[in-house]
Amino acid sequence: MLLENLYDPRTREGYRRYRSALDLFRKLLEHPWFRDLSPEVRVLDLCGGCGLGGAALCRALQERGYRTELTVLDLWREGLRVAEEWCRAELSDFVTCTCADAKVLPLRTSSFDLVLLYGYSVRCFTPWDYVRILQELRRVLRENSIIIVENRDVLLFLAENYEKLSVLVTSPDQEPVLSLHIGVNTLTGTVRRLHVGLESGRGEYLDLHFWYTSVLALLTYLYFEDVDVVQVGTDQFHTMVLGRRVRREVPNLPLEKATVITRIRGEFSWELM
Repeated sequence: MLLENLYDPRTREGYRRYRSALDLFRKLLEHPWFRDLSPEVRVLDLCGGCGLGGAALCRALQERGYRTELTVLDLWREGLRVAEEWCRAELSDFVTCTCADAKVLPLRTSSFDLVLLYGYSVRCFTPWDYVRILQELRRVLRENSIIIVENRDVLLFLAENYEKLSVLVTSPDQEPVLSLHIGVNTLTGTVRRLHVGLESGRGEYLDLHFWYTSVLALLTYLYFEDVDVVQVGTDQFHTMVLGRRVRREVPNLPLEKATVITRIRGEFSWELM
């Protein structure tokens, strides 16, 4: 995985991001919805990678007197190995790591109080994916649970122009990466980019969906009884979408029956633009 040092809290840049996340969650926990948490809080860090976001949230909760249990879920096995070691040392609390798809959670029913999608990981999911995730979360979350989703609004890219070619140099201990726009998929609402390490020559494709915060909040509201959007600092594009109390009465949508889903699965629908 290219850019892995950005998310590894053992590196200088990764630890800086952890401290930044800790400051963010200290402020976010002032939101009135977090006043009703039980003394013991079970946190699910979805697509958590090395556990940077989940550890920061748990540490902020611990500072307020809560006891925490953290589950980090991701498909990146190497990142989970880091999370298992580093998060346990950082939190001195119960930490477990699970290698699984966020759309098919191998977790017990009604077992979590907070779920986190941090580090703009929501970009890895199409709107179709996000609805599947919400349907899964409704099963594993407890009654008074809260979802936290970090987002950077797509309006930012419209305002500042989307770069089809860029070089990502984020820190001295991170290999520079060339990022190229490849195409778009209108059925999934994603763009495809190719990342190439300028030193290693390694390449990987990323399919990303850049979200409108308004759409993200709306879909969340379909599965939670209330939704709120918190702006991060003075950056109007950087937001945290919060959903509170899952809706139990809403039936799961049979997404696999939609004709467009068969087209998404069965056709090459990338358009070069």
